[in-house]
Amino acid sequence: MEHQYAEENNFAARYVIGRLSPEESVPFEEHFVDCPQCLADIETEREVVAGLKTVAARNAVAERVPSPMRWRPHLAWAAGLVILASITWWGLRQEAGKWAALYGQEKDARQALERRLAQSEAQPAAAAPIFALVTTRSADTTDSPNRIPLPTSPQWMVLALDRGGLPAFPAYRVRLLDSAGQVVWTGDRLRSVSPETLGIGLNSRLLREGAFVLAIDGLTPDGRAVPAGRYRFLCSQGR
Repeated sequence: MEHQYAEENNFAARYVIGRLSPEESVPFEEHFVDCPQCLADIETEREVVAGLKTVAARNAVAERVPSPMRWRPHLAWAAGLVILASITWWGLRQEAGKWAALYGQEKDARQALERRLAQSEAQPAAAAPIFALVTTRSADTTDSPNRIPLPTSPQWMVLALDRGGLPAFPAYRVRLLDSAGQVVWTGDRLRSVSPETLGIGLNSRLLREGAFVLAIDGLTPDGRAVPAGRYRFLCSQGR
């Protein structure tokens, strides 16, 4: 689930008061686990709800006072609680506003950084060498037809993935795995450059002699990652 969608539809408040359907709750829970802003919004909404419940409970006790001679002090006490609740609500909303502003600034800074990184990755691709890769079914990388010679000095390269055996998705996530299965690099929200090819810009600094795997996951419109294909290749020093 995209954060902007959750924010525009007030998912945090609806989640706290139980107004989300199961179809909405599951993707939202998967999202807010890694989203500091949504976690802060949920905590704020819970504090507000808890405060209102406390005030309501105390007012209910005040209304059950049996003696008619004591209505004036209890009325004043209840009025004080209402005022306190209003102040508490205002204070919590003020704090929520401060947190929202801070997280908004952090979000803007992160998006600006991501745009700069995307631009820096895209610029070298024009002069980069291109290597075509095909999907592989065998787990043995040594039998893979995909071979990449490593340059003597670091440079950018383009891996052109054949989409012949790749299911169609709106976007893809790519993970570069080394021979031990460790993630070396991740590319998110990648889109096909043509119906036949998925292009990936990669710096040769990430590679060394040995076997690698590009694990491709298709991203559904609701943000779920679905395994789509694997491209195994072997790197060796160029001559």
